[in-house]
Amino acid sequence: MMAESGAKAVEPPIHAVVVAAGAGSRFGGPVPKQYWPLAGQPVLAWSLRSLAQAAPLASLNVVLAPNDNLFEQQQWPADTPPVTRINGGRERVYSVRNALRHLRQSGVAENDWVLVHDAARPCVSQADIQALVRQCRQHQRGGLLVRPVTDTIKLSLDGQTAQETLDRSQLFAALTPQMFRLGELLAAIENGDAARISDEASAMEQAGDAPLLVTGRADNLKITVRSDVPLAEAILKAQSRLENPSTQAACVPPDSRA
Repeated sequence: MMAESGAKAVEPPIHAVVVAAGAGSRFGGPVPKQYWPLAGQPVLAWSLRSLAQAAPLASLNVVLAPNDNLFEQQQWPADTPPVTRINGGRERVYSVRNALRHLRQSGVAENDWVLVHDAARPCVSQADIQALVRQCRQHQRGGLLVRPVTDTIKLSLDGQTAQETLDRSQLFAALTPQMFRLGELLAAIENGDAARISDEASAMEQAGDAPLLVTGRADNLKITVRSDVPLAEAILKAQSRLENPSTQAACVPPDSRA
């Protein structure tokens, strides 16, 4: 039987990858920042939940250092979704590459979408994730969340004197998540100059693509140093994400499959 005319095409599914393989040397402390308590939960738990609740996912994956023995020891909130554990690499670009290779080997189609998010961005809003997904699907091309630069930006060649003031109207700070097709992103990373790949969009740019820019909230904070933690907690409270007592419920670890 022929499909009815005007029937909507089925969109390829979305797979989420949360990158949490870094040691967080600038953060310091007895545990990496992805496990640091944030409003009573590990930082990583907030990032996992945001992705899982924002969009229907075909899979949720977390990339960890191979020697990470803290993941299974965490007391995860009861509503933390099951995840698949993937071993990361020595740098972020290799961690993402490993995750994409794992998805391909698991049978994920080349045309499927992949959302890549940094675990250290626990304050990303579900509305921003949904806007990114909507725009990428509407335009049928990959993109990323960004924040327009509002500060006056100086160019310095020696780090001590200013040579030029840049036009901030053309500058955007890259955020995560970033969303691209599995096959295209993996090819861009494998064929690109790894030393110049700072995020997924930069790999796609090297491959000749022009990723979509989707404006996100300014409070999509990346936790880098210890003083960022109370700021992140204040942001979560302002977003009313701490109002539901169930988020403080008894914790169980998510599934972890090598």
